[in-house]
Amino acid sequence: MAIERQAAFDYASLAPDVRESVGAATRRLRDLERRTSEAIIEIGKELLAVKAALPHGKFGTWLESEFGWTRMTAHRFMAVAERFGDLSQIVTSASPSALYLLASESTPEEVRVEFTELAAIGQQVTHKDVKERIAERKQAEIPVADWRAIDDDTGQILEDDPEIEAEPGDPSDPATFEWQPPPTPASEPSPNGTATAAVSRAESIASRLVKELGRSLALEVADQIYEIADA
Repeated sequence: MAIERQAAFDYASLAPDVRESVGAATRRLRDLERRTSEAIIEIGKELLAVKAALPHGKFGTWLESEFGWTRMTAHRFMAVAERFGDLSQIVTSASPSALYLLASESTPEEVRVEFTELAAIGQQVTHKDVKERIAERKQAEIPVADWRAIDDDTGQILEDDPEIEAEPGDPSDPATFEWQPPPTPASEPSPNGTATAAVSRAESIASRLVKELGRSLALEVADQIYEIADA
């Protein structure tokens, strides 16, 4: 499907002096945008090198001390560098915000490939175009009731097991399942019961992080939580 682009700005309707002034500003802004995209990739490459060099657990501390950045901020730079560090044309054609979105783990691979190919032939790639295509892609997806039916590594939907059917109240059946908080014990809680509830909640949070952020960023978040807890 071709990208529906907004009509070109009508420079002809402007007075000659205004047309010349705005045209020159547009060219300067395009150049600044390109240089910003180049800087994003260079920053990402430097961050990847520092992260590889530092001992485990030191990267977040270094980021905070030197730049006041979170690991989330650094991850965005590094993701762009990893995805597009060797593709010079996308730097020229894609806006910085489009680069961040295209590099995100949650962006479908076919969307990423589509816009990379468009950039390769010189078409401008905007955040708005990428966001709209991702929304179209998500609307076309077949809903999957059970998150366990998706392969964590490939993202592919696994074949349903015909021998397994959801019982009423089963979490895999959204039509009948309604989450209820754990009952408040009348007496002292059982250690095993507390541990089971904690594990269940941790699994729920983990699966939601993977769904919302993608596996790579979810692991980054978990790593940061571990560092805080271990401090």
